Amino acid sequence: MDTIILNTIRMVQGDSYNTLITGDAILTRKSTKYLRQICVAHVSMQRCLIFVIMDGALSSPLWDRCLKSINLNKNQIYGTKPIVYQLLNMKHIETIMIEFYNTFEPKTKSVMEIENIDQCKSGKGTRSKNSYSVGSSMLSQRGTKFVEKGIIIYMSSSLRYLDFKRLFSSLSFDLPITIVGANNLCSIDISESSGEIYTSTVKGLDNLKILILSGNHINVLSYSFFDTMPGLEALDLSRNQLPNDFMSNFGDRLFQKLTNLQQLELSFNSLNSLSSKTFLYNRNLRELFLAGNRFRQIPFDLQYTPNLRVLDLRFNDLITLTADVRYSLEKLATDNKGFNLYLEGNILSCGCHDIQFLLWMKLTIVNMDLDRNYSCIDTDGVSRYTEIITDLGAYWRQCTGESFLWFSIIMFCLMFIGFLLCFFVTKYKTYIISGLLNSFSETFLKKPSNYEIGVFIGYADRDYQFACHDLRQFIEDTLGLTTFIRDRDLSPSTDLASATVQAIDRSWRVLLVVNETFLSRDRWFLFICRAATSALTSANPKRIVVLVEHQLRHRLPAELSRVVLEDNIVVSRGNLLDYELKENLRTRLVE
Repeated sequence: MDTIILNTIRMVQGDSYNTLITGDAILTRKSTKYLRQICVAHVSMQRCLIFVIMDGALSSPLWDRCLKSINLNKNQIYGTKPIVYQLLNMKHIETIMIEFYNTFEPKTKSVMEIENIDQCKSGKGTRSKNSYSVGSSMLSQRGTKFVEKGIIIYMSSSLRYLDFKRLFSSLSFDLPITIVGANNLCSIDISESSGEIYTSTVKGLDNLKILILSGNHINVLSYSFFDTMPGLEALDLSRNQLPNDFMSNFGDRLFQKLTNLQQLELSFNSLNSLSSKTFLYNRNLRELFLAGNRFRQIPFDLQYTPNLRVLDLRFNDLITLTADVRYSLEKLATDNKGFNLYLEGNILSCGCHDIQFLLWMKLTIVNMDLDRNYSCIDTDGVSRYTEIITDLGAYWRQCTGESFLWFSIIMFCLMFIGFLLCFFVTKYKTYIISGLLNSFSETFLKKPSNYEIGVFIGYADRDYQFACHDLRQFIEDTLGLTTFIRDRDLSPSTDLASATVQAIDRSWRVLLVVNETFLSRDRWFLFICRAATSALTSANPKRIVVLVEHQLRHRLPAELSRVVLEDNIVVSRGNLLDYELKENLRTRLVE
């Protein structure tokens, strides 16, 4: 016979439930007498409210030869050590499941329980070349031997899968353990067994592929505990409250020998940090579950896990993902032809400074849970969902609008100030240099008393009447300044050029009367202009004053316009010396 299923066989006596097999929730040799006389490969007695299994209730020469798997899950079994030892040493046993029933058992199971264990249960149980069988006669005396330096546990080499979840009330590894005959053992589940100390070495599990230690509240863990299990491909350490400092400092050493590790569960341990090199030696890691911790960012360097395909970061404290992390995730998704990232339960930030992160979530090739719709906090501290932000362009303008407005205003002000500076420097360059020299050196601005001549008047030959009479009379009689007029002060035999240059050098002000005749027909005009500009110094920056007709204002020579202050260019209406012109000349010739 292949399979016998006796699941949920029970009856009600008054207010209590008892097994239909004996009526008192106890399995004995007598109650299983006929069952043990059947050559059956698979036996299941789940949810039968079995409390006690007496010695010999599940063993017989026939079962020792025929039984391959037994399932006693969902029973509240106490005092089962002798039965466990007998089952462990059945010649052809492959699967033993004695999971203690818990009324408050969570509905969800570990990913390893659902997926990986099936691989072991469906295995053919081929023995390794170095495997050997330990006879039941040895175990009938004692299944476990306590030696001077540790414990030796014997089991059948055909055994592939053990499920002892919640079976032990207190399980600690503080003494060296040697397991004999576990050459083909593929999976062990000793989760929720109140194991707190894991400091010893466990030898004999070189070929173990799956180890489930979840829910044990591990307080003391040796960083070399897994060194004797190099074949591990899946490891579940969830819900253990692992020491945070230990994982931060020795995480890389803890997993150093597990080079074949493909699946790792570290969920619900309240961890807040890991070493960046935690998975330095686990390049074959494909699935990593870190849910239910307190990570504010991905706590390890993704470059050390090139084959990673699943990263579970649900219910952590993640706010955003940096640009470097996003690039690494994209690379993993591209190289591995797919990558799954789970972020449910994290309160992300969808503020203005996270625009790039939100855009990445919308466009990335990484597969994400919840259709990429996560709860987040915006800039104003308001809770919202990422899917609400559909138009990232508009949201970007909303976020950056105020900043760019202020930036534009500041740039405009800077440009305006720069323009004003350029304008004033260009216009008052000589005066500014004079002021600086006056402030920081011994060079001082000169006064009229420093010059022999008050005003040098430059004019065209045809306009001598206005210059020699009207202007001269106003400057000498009204302003009290001396003047130099070539038609009056130079003799015909004097060298006009040198005399003009000397007169300009000795004059406090140089007044140029510019009209059409002076510009176009007077051969001395440009000479006088150049001599005047050459005499302009920082000690007397306002030395040149130009009296020009309005229509000729923009025809002044470039060399003159560049050095003469704008205020020193006085616009006149022909040769009319009216009150306005007199006041303009007073302020420019006297001050």
